[in-house]
Amino acid sequence: MLLNANPSKCQPPLEIPGGVVAVDVSVINCARITIPKSSLAVFENSHLRGLTIPSFSFLIQHPPSGRRILFDLGIRKDYQNLPPVVQEFIKQTSWDIEVEEDVTDVLARQGIEPRHVGAVILSHHHFDHVGDLTKFPPTTDLIVGPGFKDAHLPGFPTNAESTLLDTTLQGRTIREISFQSSHSVTNIGGYEALDYFGDGSFYLLNSPGHTVGHISALARVTTGGEDTFVLMGGDTCHDAGQLRPNPYHPLSKEIISTPFWQGLTGCCVTEAVIASSGPQGNKPILKTPAAYVVDQVEAQRSLERLQYLDSAENILVIISHDYSLLKQISTFSHSLNDWKQRSVKEKVRWGFLDSFRTENKL
Repeated sequence: MLLNANPSKCQPPLEIPGGVVAVDVSVINCARITIPKSSLAVFENSHLRGLTIPSFSFLIQHPPSGRRILFDLGIRKDYQNLPPVVQEFIKQTSWDIEVEEDVTDVLARQGIEPRHVGAVILSHHHFDHVGDLTKFPPTTDLIVGPGFKDAHLPGFPTNAESTLLDTTLQGRTIREISFQSSHSVTNIGGYEALDYFGDGSFYLLNSPGHTVGHISALARVTTGGEDTFVLMGGDTCHDAGQLRPNPYHPLSKEIISTPFWQGLTGCCVTEAVIASSGPQGNKPILKTPAAYVVDQVEAQRSLERLQYLDSAENILVIISHDYSLLKQISTFSHSLNDWKQRSVKEKVRWGFLDSFRTENKL
């Protein structure tokens, strides 16, 4: 099979505005979602095994102001109390969900109370991201993407088909982000980007397609020399196999000669994975399922922008359900800021291939 006949595509220089302030980013994971292979058929790759995946939340701390915000909340501990439409989804898909604690429980062990969190930013409205907002006081704002209110409010029971609960939204300021032209909006890697703190340390990115109002976030985590970043991609894609290989990171002969690759179960699986990446090894192994997006054109555009930023060696991309990352990162109270120093990106780039080898367990 012809593989990687053409060199990887050169990436133009990233145009991220300069900054001298870095935020501290930590990952929180309270959930284990076991998804049977039958539910993964939408990815159109028969060699993909059943998976056990996380649902990440992120704590962002802004040293100059002392402000704390959360990006996504994962799944709430009492998910059995979610609206009927969510319960029916879980039943129909046969997802096995384990949630031992809420994000607020994790924070409390380190002395961070809900009142210390100024805002919760939701990448989108799905139940595995919204957590339990009732744990936070009314002084904690809810920040959402463009079109969120019209598309997803009101919640249940006012709207019987809503995946959100009215009780989680009542009495709270809901701020819908606008990416219309202003001094705080720029362009990063093709994404419209809003400078959240106004100092270049944290940007919200307009990444629609998966849902109306889907947003991502880019955090500057080190400054001086080559600045480094963490990109929280939400559900711009659901598996790193939708992100890689790509024109910037093709599946090369060097990769398939590694012991990791040779450990894949059987020649037929190895050949199937290679075939999925195309003759030059530069196409993602997994396709984005139409059932997982509300706008295929926008979703593909957002994914291609994420691939572009993922190709930068100073940006660590974390999608919300990337199981391969848990083997290489430490969760809160540890910081992600030293990811570059610990070579995390190199270690996880092809880690998703493990799902083609065995039943993946966290």
